[in-house]
Amino acid sequence: MNQAQLNNLALKILLVSHGYLLFVEKQSFSAYTIGLVILTIIFSRFSEKLNLAIETQVKNIAQFLLISVLTIIYILVFIPFSFFRKKHLVTKSNFTIMESDQIQFERPW
Repeated sequence: MNQAQLNNLALKILLVSHGYLLFVEKQSFSAYTIGLVILTIIFSRFSEKLNLAIETQVKNIAQFLLISVLTIIYILVFIPFSFFRKKHLVTKSNFTIMESDQIQFERPW
């Protein structure tokens, strides 16, 4: 059974049980429950479409919020960090100035 069939079965059981309470036990609060169950059964197909539309909108809003938070973190953390980090000075030695396969063994003195 899929979810729609399970929901319809639960609504029918609720309808039967509250029908018993209303007509046999004479409890008037069951009339409201029966009315809500009947309305839910009538509008169940519409509610599935509405549920799908709500899920789609919530997904889009969540993606927008994630992108916004990541952008704010990037602006507030990574960009200032790149300005204030210590830049290493690159000093060239004699070995790096010359080609790497040639080594001079002459003494400077």
